[in-house]
Amino acid sequence: RSSKEEVEARAQTLTQELEWMKDKIMSGYDDKDGSLKDAIAEYTERLGRLTSGIAVVEIGSSTDLELKERLLRVEDALMASRAAIKDGVLPGGGSVLVHVSKKLLELSKTQTDESDRLGALILSNAMKAPLRNIANNAGYSGDMVIQMVEDAQKDKGVSMGYDAATGAIVDMFDAGIIDPAKATRAAIENSASVARSFLTVDGLVRDKLRAMAGV
Repeated sequence: RSSKEEVEARAQTLTQELEWMKDKIMSGYDDKDGSLKDAIAEYTERLGRLTSGIAVVEIGSSTDLELKERLLRVEDALMASRAAIKDGVLPGGGSVLVHVSKKLLELSKTQTDESDRLGALILSNAMKAPLRNIANNAGYSGDMVIQMVEDAQKDKGVSMGYDAATGAIVDMFDAGIIDPAKATRAAIENSASVARSFLTVDGLVRDKLRAMAGV
């Protein structure tokens, strides 16, 4: 079995050879039999095997409906993993948004323009909604949980949050409760975009049952 240093050295050699072959193609080399292109494909595959992992996920179920549901879960997990690899992760469960809410509240106090101040306050309140809903759905008081998370973050850091499965305030990284930073950012940006659109329309249509339920 090769050591990590040997694998890295071999990968570097393959990278250099690939660059040389690609430069040769770009310089106008007449690859009539396609042997150089085949070599590039082979070297690229070998380099990929050395520098990245490959996994095969096999999914089965008793019914087609269950299979489709499981496939969607796997696809969501893959997308989340790719987003996490690209932009990193944040404490999940809405806990990081509670910290953002506090910062927005502080920002609102420094605004001299009334519209900017109100905008920061609206966003500050909105940042608490995900954690409030999670706590309410788990049978706890959302406002009480938010206060507990704020106190824990003040004492122990931003990574503290609420674990709905146990009802405890925990370090979200230690508990494995994380969200891709890209997904969190996109959710905020998309929500703000929708809210901005609401300000420019004369009327909205809501589902009657949802309206009665207050959602």
